[in-house]
Amino acid sequence: MVKCWDLEANKVIRHYHGHLSGVYALDLHPTLDILVTSGRDASARVWDMRTKAQIHVLSGHTATVADVKCQESDPQVITGSMDSTVRYVFIRLSSFHAIKLIFGIRLWDLAAGKTMVTLTHHKKSVRALAIHPTEYSFASASAGGNNIKKWKCPEGAFVFNFSGHNAIINTLSVNSEGVFFSGGMLFLPSCLR
Repeated sequence: MVKCWDLEANKVIRHYHGHLSGVYALDLHPTLDILVTSGRDASARVWDMRTKAQIHVLSGHTATVADVKCQESDPQVITGSMDSTVRYVFIRLSSFHAIKLIFGIRLWDLAAGKTMVTLTHHKKSVRALAIHPTEYSFASASAGGNNIKKWKCPEGAFVFNFSGHNAIINTLSVNSEGVFFSGGMLFLPSCLR
């Protein structure tokens, strides 16, 4: 369940019901009145914030959707899942019902029901996403070596790997000056524990 709080009154003013299991992430769209949630039920859900109506169930992932990000351009929704895939959603401003999806990373045209592009890069569960605020790109992170990847929007073209982590990355962030942060779990050999 997702709750919307009135911070001044310190009370819950809306509930959003629909996920079949725990909610892992949510993001507000920067220009549209929509909320996107993701969870352990392998879905992301798009909600009208005002009416609480569920607009879309973004299905296709086969494991927990660990992170979701919204960006103004196109506008887009990007999801990262523990099924080792990253997916994109394009939501047209004129209608919430006309969308295109990149699934694992595949670009889908829902009207035709066909995959347009398939890209495979992550080998382990994707747990974190970060959208660059000025560059029209994003990063995704998972476990193992070469586990942070940069992608170019809107087509989701792979740009390069960030090296330096050899752990499960749980969070990413980037600021407007291009300073990039990643946080993960360090695995120590048993002799150092």
